[in-house]
Amino acid sequence: MLNLQYRMHPLISDFPRRIFYGGNLLDAPNVVNPDYGNPLRQLICSKVRSIQPFTLFDLDSKEHRDGTSLANNNEAQLAIHLYTQLYKLTNGLSAQRRVAIITPYARQANLLQNCFAEKLGPDY
Repeated sequence: MLNLQYRMHPLISDFPRRIFYGGNLLDAPNVVNPDYGNPLRQLICSKVRSIQPFTLFDLDSKEHRDGTSLANNNEAQLAIHLYTQLYKLTNGLSAQRRVAIITPYARQANLLQNCFAEKLGPDY
């Protein structure tokens, strides 16, 4: 089992650490470094204080079932809107980094990929 993670900001790794690893997943030195994610993280967090490395949005919308998976078009459109606004806010710096949208549903991941490709091109 994984015991040391190197990719997620500690605010993001907190959830899997508690839920899936019983508190036993540790953050590597690179992600606990105060400069981890900078300059992008610092720029976004200073300009939009409500956006942090781990941010949840409660959107009043309904998902649609496709077999055993779920998708929500309104959430996909919100993700595109947030991404394009971050791109503008950071003068394109966000496109030079990795921005993740996490979903447990295969259908939602497919919808997100299609929506991003349609709006921003096939490389997204």
